[in-house]
This record gives sequence, structure tokens and C-alpha cells, in this order.
Amino acid sequence: MNGVVLFVLVVPFVTGSTGCIGDRIRLLEERMNLLEQENAQLRGRLNDSEVAFSARTGAAISDMDPWQTVIFDNVVTNKGNSYSNENGKFIVPRRGMYVLFVHIMGSQNINEISMQRNDVEIMWLYTPGGARLFGSDTNSVVLELNEGDEIEVVKRGTYGERPFYIHRQWTTFSGYMLYTID
Repeated sequence: MNGVVLFVLVVPFVTGSTGCIGDRIRLLEERMNLLEQENAQLRGRLNDSEVAFSARTGAAISDMDPWQTVIFDNVVTNKGNSYSNENGKFIVPRRGMYVLFVHIMGSQNINEISMQRNDVEIMWLYTPGGARLFGSDTNSVVLELNEGDEIEVVKRGTYGERPFYIHRQWTTFSGYMLYTID
């Protein structure tokens, strides 16, 4: 016995606030376009926040003058190209929250170093001296910085005992952006 099977496809008529399927599809496409634009903006902000640097002294500094900038001339990392190994300054490329680190290795003499933001001291380091070989200190700070702020590490005045010596390679300056602030 031959039989015929009949399939019936029933598509219900969808109604909503827009009244038809075409209007709902257009609304969803508009929402999707807005989300894609927002996603592109967020990706751009993330790329703008890629700021990280790390540098060390390539040669010893045998006797620093008071308030002389320490030049960390051997750049290890410079994502965003915001640190200059010519003048020793980190120029903040975008307003945000930053983490900065300094490690100083000195000599047997007492030495004081500070980090400055726009020529104002914000962090201090003290190498105690008296050690058989080298005294050292490390410090870090988390700061909200503005675009264009200048951060540098300097010999803190005449504090300490001459000669104000900075050892090569083990003296470092590093930092990175945690996040941007609009």
C-alpha cells in the first residue's frame, strides 16, 4: 500500500510593538551596530593604556651633583615610548593610575635619592652606606597622573656623604599604567 505523508509547516504570525518581523530585525541590527561601535571604542582605550617601561643605568655615576637627574640609559622595555633614555624622564602619555618603581644601588656612603613629579618630590630612597660593599634601597608608588606630567629620579640635594655614587646595571626605574581615567 502506497501512502502519502503530508507535512504541514505552520509559521505563526509574530506581532509585537513594532508590528512585523522586518521591523524587529532592523531594530536588532541597529542594536548590534551600536554594540560593535562601543566594542571598538573599548578596544581603542585598552590599546591607549598600553604604557610600560623599564630601564637601568648602563654605567656607574661616580659623583652626582645635587638635584642631578639619574639617566637610566639602558632601556629594557618602553611600550608606548614614554620614557626617554636621553633625559631620564617619563612623560605621562595619558591621564591614569600608574605604578612606579625605583631601585638604587650606591656605595659605602650614605646617599638620598628622590622621585619627582613636575619638580616636586613624591617618593624618597635612602642608601644607608656603611656596608662593606654597596648600600641599596627600593621604593614604589601608585599615583594618579595627568597627561604631560614629568616623572624623574634625582639626587636629593646635598643629603648624604660625597661622593654620591650610583652603581651600574642594578639601579633601575620602571613603571606601568594600571588604567586610564577620563
